[in-house]
Amino acid sequence: MGRVDFKLDDVELKANVAEFPAKVNKYLTLTTDFAKGKGVDQMKLKAPWTDRTSAARNGLNGNTEHLGQGSGPAGGFSEHRITFAHGVDYGIWLEIANSGKFQIIMPTVVAIGKAVMKTIGDAFQDLDRPVPNVRAEVPMPFHQGTSQGATTRTERETRRAKRTAKGGATNTTPRTRRT
Repeated sequence: MGRVDFKLDDVELKANVAEFPAKVNKYLTLTTDFAKGKGVDQMKLKAPWTDRTSAARNGLNGNTEHLGQGSGPAGGFSEHRITFAHGVDYGIWLEIANSGKFQIIMPTVVAIGKAVMKTIGDAFQDLDRPVPNVRAEVPMPFHQGTSQGATTRTERETRRAKRTAKGGATNTTPRTRRT
């Protein structure tokens, strides 16, 4: 029966845990910045009113804020905000006139909010489960020769197995060594 040794590098583990909040904050910052850009593009594209001067459509804008470093045992997390707005003074009337018939800000907030939350949820949903496809290549047993000869033989067998898997012919004739 074989023996398995396992060594836990707790220094590396502690360093990774300490870096986790910073990595999450970076991910959330990039996600919210990207979502803001997508939201502004969608607002300008799908605004339901007819342009007369195009000032209202061109004035649609967005802003992101990434506030603080947070608090908590692991260093905490920042607060990330996306704000969408009109750039013209009559933008409020486009949002509320005719029972909201021409609104674009709130539908964008809802759509982008759902998309951001789905993206974040998908990124973190499997943190408590192990990776299902852990692959390790176990070396083939060596039948003869020194360690150098065994390595050469293993490489030849690996190449032959790859050719066979691709449907190519294998050369079963033993090679002769030239001197």
